[in-house]
Amino acid sequence: HETLEELYGPLVAKGTLEPKVLAALPSKLMKALEATFRKHQLPWGKDLTGKNYLLKGVIERFCRQILGQDLESEAFEILSLEDDHTNRTQLEVDGHTFHLNGTFDRLDRLADSGLVRILDYKTGQVEIGVRDIDKCFTDPKYKAAFQGFLYDWLYCRQYRDAQVQVGFYAVRNLKS
Repeated sequence: HETLEELYGPLVAKGTLEPKVLAALPSKLMKALEATFRKHQLPWGKDLTGKNYLLKGVIERFCRQILGQDLESEAFEILSLEDDHTNRTQLEVDGHTFHLNGTFDRLDRLADSGLVRILDYKTGQVEIGVRDIDKCFTDPKYKAAFQGFLYDWLYCRQYRDAQVQVGFYAVRNLKS
């Protein structure tokens, strides 16, 4: 997440991203990855060994896959990254009061249709093809589907007329 935030951060609220801007991002990936590693005081360069070396490879592959998908996407504008959406309405269930919240990894808007996409990065298995909505609440296998419904609800509570699509960048489902 942090490496993608490092890459895309300067592009937030800068209007529709030109293809040449997106095409330049892969060449900036290693610098962004290094910044993320250094932020966490992890070794870099010739000092990178063992699990940190493997971690770098996994993160790099994941980021390259997402960058590739974005290059193939319809033109879009990045609205925000790692944006916390909290429902300001108190909910009461069984005598307990609480707020629902979610952190959207990326919020963007497609240039042609105006569709707002709430995108979440997933490294594990993602099951979203649920046919019975009740399973979202009872079967942990469908936790991503539940998360998608929650994110849609949170966003639409604030922006009632928005056209929204929730999507997942699941590393296991992306092309190499």
